[in-house]
Amino acid sequence: MKTKLLLVSVLCGTLSVSAQKIHNASNGVGKNNATINKRSAAVTNNRDVFYTNDFSNASDWVISAQSGSDNWVIGTDVPSGAYAIAGIASTTAANGFALFDSDLLCGGNQVANLTLANGVDCSAQSEVLLSFEQQYRRFFDSTFVFVSNDDGATWVKYTVNGELANNNFCDGNPNLAQVYISPTAGNQANVKIRFQFYSPSSLNALAGCAYSWMIDDVAFSTPLQSNVTVNQVYAANIFADYDMGLTPLSQADTVQSTVVVANNGSLPQNVVLNYSIKRNGTEVNNGSMPAAPVAPFSVANLAVISGYVPDQIGNYTIDVNATIGGTDEDPSDNAGSNGFVITENIFASVGDLTTTVALELNAPTTAPYDTYRAGQTFLIRNPQALNAFEISPARVAGNAATAEVSLDIELFDAADLETQLAVENFVVSSTHPTTPAWYTVALSSPFDLTAGQYLISMGNFDDTKIFTFNAGEGDDDIGTLCYGPFGANDAVDWYIGWDFSPAIGMNFGASSSINEVSAADQLVVSPNPANEQLSINLTLARPSSMTISMVDINGKVVFNRSVEANLIGYKDVLPLTDFANGIYTVTVTSSNGSTSQKVVIAH
Repeated sequence: MKTKLLLVSVLCGTLSVSAQKIHNASNGVGKNNATINKRSAAVTNNRDVFYTNDFSNASDWVISAQSGSDNWVIGTDVPSGAYAIAGIASTTAANGFALFDSDLLCGGNQVANLTLANGVDCSAQSEVLLSFEQQYRRFFDSTFVFVSNDDGATWVKYTVNGELANNNFCDGNPNLAQVYISPTAGNQANVKIRFQFYSPSSLNALAGCAYSWMIDDVAFSTPLQSNVTVNQVYAANIFADYDMGLTPLSQADTVQSTVVVANNGSLPQNVVLNYSIKRNGTEVNNGSMPAAPVAPFSVANLAVISGYVPDQIGNYTIDVNATIGGTDEDPSDNAGSNGFVITENIFASVGDLTTTVALELNAPTTAPYDTYRAGQTFLIRNPQALNAFEISPARVAGNAATAEVSLDIELFDAADLETQLAVENFVVSSTHPTTPAWYTVALSSPFDLTAGQYLISMGNFDDTKIFTFNAGEGDDDIGTLCYGPFGANDAVDWYIGWDFSPAIGMNFGASSSINEVSAADQLVVSPNPANEQLSINLTLARPSSMTISMVDINGKVVFNRSVEANLIGYKDVLPLTDFANGIYTVTVTSSNGSTSQKVVIAH
């Protein structure tokens, strides 16, 4: 039985994270049909493109099954198996592309070739770069390019996507693959290429039923010699820390960054990273890292270690520029940047809910559902009292707007994921479409965190409810852990290797103590008048369940949400596109009483 495992989407040639069970290495992994894969392909400039093929003419290619009977197709059909990945978003997808839909065919023994029928004349080019756009996810298979310079009598094999672990995507849709084939193709008059999907039964018991490989827009070009690109700048050293969007000042440490640098030229390069750290736009630190070698047509993870520790709250950016010893033939892509926020009390990987997506973990398709948990790991450097959890549950398309989300929020020592250190219940329901919102849930009593690693998770322990939550794209530091039937034969445990960061956080400042009896809840709505959106910021005087509603001048309820929890804070942003101009009343009712505020909507 195919199991349900979601893995991190990685940069081809750089990061490769194998999914594994936390307590013990997993003996097997299964497939999952949910993922985030929305980054765009990298762009590389070449001196001279002298051959292209966009699959608009299927007769340009010869299709053959070397083992088994499953084979390629050329057309516009997208993957359609039980674990279908998205169709390729290539430049000329509408004209046709090549597809090997391993999951749909699922023959159990798959070695299929896609061969260029006529050779390409490379006699005038001493250096040849093969590039193509692809969409691919790995599962007990390999992908190869074969090159021949003698009309197919002999072939030389080049591995593509070899660094990916099972269930991992190549970054981006489409991903731009580049293969330096000069040793075989340089100065040759009759060069043929062959794409091979390789998943024979001899490879593994689960082989021959993988995901899919799609190929389009094949090109031969003369590559640049000196061309480095900064592909990604992380706001942390993702091999030693977790990439957190919000970090409290009490937990700030030396600013470090992992910088993904690609050498897209044919010459080896020694790359120097120059960096500048800014707080609220003003530089507070700068420097350079020693030169690091990067081989031709390869990608390297280089480190920036600044020695600077943030000492003030604010918005920080890390700007990085890569230089080489000689002249970069395309310096336009040598820079990158990323940012993080030093807060007073909030610790979270996700800082901005407007950039999140709604995800669900659910199986089977109808109740009773399996129970799942999604968690975020936190590195505590200095002892701190944890007063509240920050969470953002969600409701995804296909679930009724009135559906209820019921969660348990848990705190664990990362070294012991079987013993709860703290747990709080949370239930939210709405009679109107929901928006991504932060909820601050007080612990029944503060928990003193010592230095170490902790996990906060939220999950559904009501098998009548689907588990839905908001998450940020990308988690290359493997700070996300999820609990569920993700192992071989649906083994249930905690697993790492996911491609999202759940919207979960720590709050060190929110007080869960009982205030004076006369204290009232504080409600702020802004702007007023409002045009495109309305921000709601609620601070409760004492932990309480609450109901918030918005009513128009005729008494019609246009927004309503109820929460059952030890709630002490709620932040939401309502889009006002469907709201008519007029005067509205926002009212919050809790055990602390009722408070209202009028707001004018004027488009």
